[in-house]
Amino acid sequence: MPSYKRQHYLPAVYLKQFSPDGHRATRKSMVWRLDEQCHKQVPVKSQCAKDYFYSSCDAKTTEEMFQKMERVYDRIAQKIWNCEKPGEGDYFGLILMMVDIHCRNPFYVNQTGEENIEAYHRRIHCLRNEVLMGTSSEIVTDAELLKRLRERWKVRLLEPARGNELVSCDNPSIWFTIDDSSDLHLMVMPVTPYFCAVAFDTRYCYVEGDRLVREDEELLNQFQVLMADACMFTRSVVSIEEQASVRRKWKERERPLGMVDKKQWSVNLYGVGGPNSFRFLKLLSHHSSEGRDKAGLKKA
Repeated sequence: MPSYKRQHYLPAVYLKQFSPDGHRATRKSMVWRLDEQCHKQVPVKSQCAKDYFYSSCDAKTTEEMFQKMERVYDRIAQKIWNCEKPGEGDYFGLILMMVDIHCRNPFYVNQTGEENIEAYHRRIHCLRNEVLMGTSSEIVTDAELLKRLRERWKVRLLEPARGNELVSCDNPSIWFTIDDSSDLHLMVMPVTPYFCAVAFDTRYCYVEGDRLVREDEELLNQFQVLMADACMFTRSVVSIEEQASVRRKWKERERPLGMVDKKQWSVNLYGVGGPNSFRFLKLLSHHSSEGRDKAGLKKA
């Protein structure tokens, strides 16, 4: 196979964390995959990749760009496995990886007329200028973006109860709004079967504690089912009953409708409220509660 031909939209460095090999996992490790047809173990490196998915014209440059972030994430994940307290830079790296994985996902229909790498760059541009900075015309520098993120965003790692495991999917970084504004306020992504990263805009909400209650574990796993493109990934075998439940939810769900073209990006956001209320999430008292019960898929 030519160099850089096989391009992952969900990096192997992320998916390998859900292998039974745990912190010793590699790209060659196995992980349990559940899709509409079967449930079996598959090699990590074989998943969530397509030939020249991003670019055939500049495959080497594209892959090297993604690998920089992936190396940082691998270091952070090892710290988490080793129960080392991540530094401030590590937490910030988690936020960037949550952004990157979301923006790389093929759930967003590419209507730019260009290769997927151009659609990815368009999503990143819209995120920087419109979603995070609130401007659509000015050029936002890296320094300005980093300053804004550090001022407004934080991330926490939350653990499920001992013996319980979190699941993942081929679209694991899920974004939320807490009102009817269609603004991004919260990002959630399982990092390992035993830790979930939660990034939040401190102007509107905060995360309380470092443990997940049963209701939060169930809701997090449910969102992974709802946002999966084609499959789920788990460390352990999924029971026959749970397999049937997941496939039933896939048939009943409303699939995300996100797209990107040369002018705009419609972002897949879920509403937080009503049955979709995380127990760990606390809204700041000055923020209006109007509209928070309108939970469900939202389109900006």
